[in-house]
Parts: sequence; structure tokens; C-alpha cells
Amino acid sequence: EKALNLAHVQQELGMALTTDVQSSQTSLEESRQSLETIKENLSDVKRQINVLIGRNQGSPLEIVPMSVPVIVSEIPAYSDALVKEITSKDYTLKTYERTIANYKDDVDGETDSDVLQAADNKIEAVKLNIEERERSIANNVKAQLAKMTTDKASYETSQTKVATEKKNLEVSQKKYDLGMLPASQLLQQEISYQSAVVTHWKNSYNYYLDWQEYKAMKEGIDISTYSSYRM
Repeated sequence: EKALNLAHVQQELGMALTTDVQSSQTSLEESRQSLETIKENLSDVKRQINVLIGRNQGSPLEIVPMSVPVIVSEIPAYSDALVKEITSKDYTLKTYERTIANYKDDVDGETDSDVLQAADNKIEAVKLNIEERERSIANNVKAQLAKMTTDKASYETSQTKVATEKKNLEVSQKKYDLGMLPASQLLQQEISYQSAVVTHWKNSYNYYLDWQEYKAMKEGIDISTYSSYRM
């Protein structure tokens, strides 16, 4: 509208042709149509944010700082010592060890060779399970550390993106106030900023879960359920 008013003034002063005014009018109509489309897109972004922060989709948008305590620290290096530490706390392995102990108790004082052989076979089968479990733990530790490294990079990248988009939005707002930028482009920049916020919150939350998984692994807790909470 500012551009259209300027075109009218320029026409009155003989500085612009009628076609310039008509062009500005056409541009304004196109901007209004674009504005409606962008508003719909922005509403979608806002609904996504509300879902992300655990609020009703139709609730008014409230942009609040990321409340999830994200840990950005040095990720442990993979090592045999770390694997050994995590293995020593594994609940499944402890269950296997108790099973072997029970099998031994069951044949304590037994003299029947067939019964003893059957018990030995069961114990050997459990030992194979133990070896397989230990290999699985080592692979899981390696995969967990790799995931943490990747998600940390995503977190830091999206954090930088939010700062950049916020700066761009501030510049766009100033340009709009000076009549140098149409409302549709200002709103598009707001969409870019809020989209960056959504992405960063998701990355923050997932990286936070990475550390919770890692801590759970070190305590011998099953982490399979964590995957259902990821964004």
C-alpha cells in the first residue's frame, strides 16, 4: 500500500505514468493474495509449535524459551572401558547370570550323568546368549555415541539458524517500516524464523533424549521405549 500511495503522489507530480499506478495496484492485489496464502502457512507453523510444546493445536501461540535442559558437552569417546562399564550394569546379562546359577543349583548333589549333561547343555546355551548380548551392547554403545554426535551437530546448526533468521526478521521489519518491503515478504520472513524455531526445538529435544538414553544405558536400563518419544 505504501508503494501504491507513492505511485499516486509521483503521478500527481508528473513523475509517474498511469501505467505505473496500475502496475502498483496489480502488485498490491498480488501481494494481498500472497499474504493470505502466507498467513495460512504461518497458522500451520503455529499449530505445529503448539503441538511440539504439548499444548492444544487451537491454543493461541505463545513463543517461550526452550525449557528442555539441553546438554552441550563433550560426547564420550568409544572405548573398551566404556563398553565394560555399561556391560557390567546390563539387566539382561544379570538375568542370564542368575539363570546359570539356578541351573547349577538345580543339579547340586546330582549324580545322574544324563541330568548333569542336560544342565550343562542349558548352561552352554545361556553362555552363547551372554556372548551375543555383549556384542549387541558394544554395537549399541557405538551407535548411541554416533547418534549423539550427529544430533549435537544438528542442534548447533539449528541454533545458529534461529539466530540468523531472527536477525533477518529484525532487518525485514525495519525495511517494512520504511516502506522498502511489502507486508507479504515480511510475513514470509516471520514464517522462516518460526520454522527455524520449530526445527531447533525438535533438535534440542532429540539431543536431550540422546543424553537420557546414554545415562539409562550406563544404569543398565532398557532404552527401547525412548524411540517412541522422538520428534
